[in-house]
Amino acid sequence: MISGQPVTCAEEAAQAARQLVALGVRHVIVTLGEQGALYVGTEGEWQVPGVKVQARDTTGAGDAFIGCFARHWTQDGNIRQAMQQAVAYSACSVTGLGTQSSYPDAPTFARFLDASAN
Repeated sequence: MISGQPVTCAEEAAQAARQLVALGVRHVIVTLGEQGALYVGTEGEWQVPGVKVQARDTTGAGDAFIGCFARHWTQDGNIRQAMQQAVAYSACSVTGLGTQSSYPDAPTFARFLDASAN
């Protein structure tokens, strides 16, 4: 559910997000699991694709996403780049077990980014 609307796919999420923007919300970000994340807002509309991984435990993936997103967005103010980092970070986190124990440290995440780029 987004804004009282049932959402079963990325397009329905985008429609609900557009309604929120029409009401004055500046930025709406919807995580889409293995499909990545969606942005609708004052800077446009786009989807950051997911990173293919063998998921072991998805517990905490949303927390991993928002924590990484907040760090990168407050660091440089670029929503798209922050979302790209957050999608990758949450993908990396689901390859481990547990919540905080599955969150990669900076060197581990850098190796993950290098490996997923190839």
